[in-house]
Formats: sequence, structure tokens, C-alpha cells
Amino acid sequence: MVNSQHVVLVDEQNNVIGTDEKIHAHNSSTLLHRGVSAFLFNRQKELLVQKRATLKKTWGGYWSNSFCGHPQIHETSEQAVHRHAKFELGINLQEVYFIADYRYKFANNGVVENEICPIYLVISDDIIKINDQEVEEVRFFLWQEFTRHIQQELDDFTPWCKEELIILENSETFKKFMSLNL
Repeated sequence: MVNSQHVVLVDEQNNVIGTDEKIHAHNSSTLLHRGVSAFLFNRQKELLVQKRATLKKTWGGYWSNSFCGHPQIHETSEQAVHRHAKFELGINLQEVYFIADYRYKFANNGVVENEICPIYLVISDDIIKINDQEVEEVRFFLWQEFTRHIQQELDDFTPWCKEELIILENSETFKKFMSLNL
């Protein structure tokens, strides 16, 4: 079970300045905090995207990257990625690759997301068992199918997913992964 009861508040240089209860942290003036964001591929190089549970406080009902979450106070970003993969999708990760640091701030329905959020490419062939409190639905796409799909359904996706996929696609790690015969 994920212990996601708090977020780690940080300054613009990612120095810890405190914590806040997750339930209260996301509001109309959300303070900057740490997050993590992951794009999950299987060995067939299919990307999993998720539709966030409708009841989620931030961007509920929107399609997004494979999973995301918040590191806890004494947890690395990579540890948080493993924990959230298990919590949201019921899977273990076989490989984890850091892609880039990312900073964003977006508002929707009066609630602001304001995060320093490193991006990861992760690999797993485990059977997905979604946590319906977090995820409403998942779909797998080949990369070219996904980029065409998101162009057609742009308004259905979270704004961070749209920006992160460009960062991912331009990274050397992603290019190398896509060129490998797995």
C-alpha cells in the first residue's frame, strides 16, 4: 500500500522546505512540491497510457502518461517510481531509466498542480491490475500510434503528459530504447 499522505514541499532549487498533507496540498494556490512521472513500455515497445480516475482531485477523467505520484520525505524519486507502479498498476518494474528533470504548473477546475517532476522511462511485462481509486482505464499503443492518437485527442490529455512526451521522444535514452531489438 502506498503511503501518499504527504507531499514534499521544495523551493525552486528543489531544496526541501517542509511537507504538507496531500489532501490539503492541492488547491488553488498549491505550493511547489516533488513529483515523479513515468512512461511504461512493455518488451513489445507498447506504451501504456492511463485515464485518471474521475474522482481524483487533480485532472480526474483525463488521459495521461502511464503513472505519476509523489515521493515521500526520505524516498528517492526512483523509489517513488517503483512504489507508484505497484500502487497504481499492481506491477513490478524490470528496468527504470531517468530521462530528464521537468518543472510544471497547470490549473484545472480551480486546482493547481505545481511540481518539480523528473521523467522516467520504465519497462515491465507484468500483468496490469489497476487500482480503480487511481486509474479508470489503461490502453497500450505503439509509439507512432500514440503520437497520432494524442494529436487527435489533445484536449483529453493532461498538459504535463503532452509536454513530457516531447521531452521523452527527444531523449537519447528513448531513441536508444526504440532502436533496440528486445
